[in-house]
Amino acid sequence: MKNNNKYNPNSKWFQKLIDLLNDLAQGKPTNIGKIPKEKFLNCNREEQTQLLKKMLGSLIREAQVSRYGNILCFLPHGETFEKRPSMEFDEENSNLHCWACMELGKTKDIFDIIGYVFNMNSFMQQKLKAIELFVEDGVSLANEMRVNSSKRNTGYQKKMERPASTEKAFASTTGRYYKLVTDDQDCLRFLEQRGITLESAEKFKLKFWEYQGNKYLVIPCDTQFYTRRKFKTGQGDYPKYWKKKDTPVSLFNGNRLVEDNAIVFVVESALDAIIMEQIGFPCVALNGKDHYKSLIESCSWDTFPIILMDNDPAGLTAGLRIATELRKKGVHCYLHRYPQKGIIDADFLSKFKDLGEAYVEDPTQTMEAVAQIYDSAYAVSLIQPAKEKSIDMTSFSNPLEKFGRADGRN
Repeated sequence: MKNNNKYNPNSKWFQKLIDLLNDLAQGKPTNIGKIPKEKFLNCNREEQTQLLKKMLGSLIREAQVSRYGNILCFLPHGETFEKRPSMEFDEENSNLHCWACMELGKTKDIFDIIGYVFNMNSFMQQKLKAIELFVEDGVSLANEMRVNSSKRNTGYQKKMERPASTEKAFASTTGRYYKLVTDDQDCLRFLEQRGITLESAEKFKLKFWEYQGNKYLVIPCDTQFYTRRKFKTGQGDYPKYWKKKDTPVSLFNGNRLVEDNAIVFVVESALDAIIMEQIGFPCVALNGKDHYKSLIESCSWDTFPIILMDNDPAGLTAGLRIATELRKKGVHCYLHRYPQKGIIDADFLSKFKDLGEAYVEDPTQTMEAVAQIYDSAYAVSLIQPAKEKSIDMTSFSNPLEKFGRADGRN
């Protein structure tokens, strides 16, 4: 694949990296070891991503790049190129940071470089390409993953067409109108662009609906309410979010609030809640910043909400209102306050309007930012004053165990 991106001609090490990647793509022999296929398949998605990220170190070593000093940045700095070394390789985190052209906290990893070299903008495309390059029998494995993720298969359809007993009411009333997300390529493309997997689409019973050329993603919520989100415009002036007439808005995934000893994230959008669940954190969505009364009513003394509203004036105001109402009810909660821009630049999420935008930009940094918020909330939950009923706050479910930080440490 021809590369149309400009890079610093003075950065000789990056040209070596390009040559190495092209050799790997063409199946030519290199000194870069492959990840064993069995080891790769025995890992979960997050672990697979980390294995692939580590391959940047192998490329750096093969390109004979110094790992102990700055190197020439390969990116153009505006209309010019760097002539003094300002880029640094962080072997522990497997990424590159340029002190001259990148904001604090911004980095480039193996997926960014693959996207740069092979002209790929989608993280899914970049990851599949990395599998082809760095995993044993990677081409066959990546092709198999492409088939499973972009085309419907009989097993997936059957699962989607057999609703669980708790969803019979929704299925019976909507089956005539709504179809599987796999029935429409535009819908599949929209899910991919938003970082939502087919596994999540199946888990949350997402559907597809088309009306006069307008295409909507249909998301089942509580009390037989469903939100419809337009992703392609057709005829007529129909809204981006189109709810059924005379149907009150309810929470998405509200069952999380009735679990015993649960620390639960609260976001505005159902799509953001799906992303949060996808990366391993319990989450409910309000389906709009103003629809928080159901949340207040559903929260009890043994629930600890983490309020993570959109990073805009309306969202921040709503977050304060929700936290105030919860505390009036006697429900302890944690309100995430985004650092002010220009004062603190360490919070990755503060650079985006909402969780979904951040996740599409960089899933790994988003996961880490969410884990840090959970760290802070979990620490706060441990020091809350005693309530009417004695609660062992350490018994709250703690997704940080998978990050190796269940005790609240980084």
